[in-house]
Amino acid sequence: MTGNGAGKAFRERDLEVTFDESWECEKWDDCQSYRAGIGKLQGTDAVDFVGIRGGTLYFIEVKGLRDYRIEARNRHQTLPDEIALKVRDTIAGVVGASIMRKDDEFSRKCAEIIGRSRDEQRIRVVAWIIEDRVVGRKDRIRAGVRRKAVVSKLRWLTSKVWDTNPLEDPRIEGVGVRLVGKDEA
Repeated sequence: MTGNGAGKAFRERDLEVTFDESWECEKWDDCQSYRAGIGKLQGTDAVDFVGIRGGTLYFIEVKGLRDYRIEARNRHQTLPDEIALKVRDTIAGVVGASIMRKDDEFSRKCAEIIGRSRDEQRIRVVAWIIEDRVVGRKDRIRAGVRRKAVVSKLRWLTSKVWDTNPLEDPRIEGVGVRLVGKDEA
């Protein structure tokens, strides 16, 4: 993470993700609350980012499928479950951290949003799938089926699920995404 005075910037694979000052956020799968808590359990996984903006809680997962065209075709089938399980484990980790780590104000705020009634709940799940440009009919169909499956798998939590390529359309106000070279820090 780097601070730039105007928010927070994180490195995730070959992306730099910048959250402006309107955000409270953590790179959840790297933070102490996850690592020292539920992250100790074998088989547990987490989304890349958890953030709060304007009273809305965001779970953001980044998946890179560029340059792996053949493998990416098969990943479209497994990604919806993988993302849904990461969101589930992250929710458990956030709630657990809010209980066990009394000094963890961020987790406490997240848990409060999770605990609201469904009518008051403001939760968004964002699956940023970075893939080669989808040009062929079969690729468009495959991506569309994956998007519908991601939404379906997370309907138990929220209907506000976005599956998008962040380099084309990050869909989140106050967040910037850019490609960085492997040697850039």
